[in-house]
Amino acid sequence: MGNGGFKGVADENGMVEIGYAIAPAYRDRGLATEAAQGLVDYAFSHPYVKMVDAHTLAAANPSTIVLEKVGMRKIETVHDPDDGELWHWRLSQQDYQRS
Repeated sequence: MGNGGFKGVADENGMVEIGYAIAPAYRDRGLATEAAQGLVDYAFSHPYVKMVDAHTLAAANPSTIVLEKVGMRKIETVHDPDDGELWHWRLSQQDYQRS
């Protein structure tokens, strides 16, 4: 159906990055949102995680909707040598606890 996980361990600032993908036959069922929320919840169950980040293509798309649903905010546009312009998203532990 899909996959998801963390792009490494938390860095020295307490940041982890999530990534996920859903197979085309299973899209539009809320599975990406459920996966992303599960990753966020799991990350923040560890006290050393202070923020969860993600990157998407720099245009509104299903992934940007998913990240907004789990409480992430777009914080900047970055340039990736392979993928071009990307949006950088973040959810802080403080904002997570407020929701």
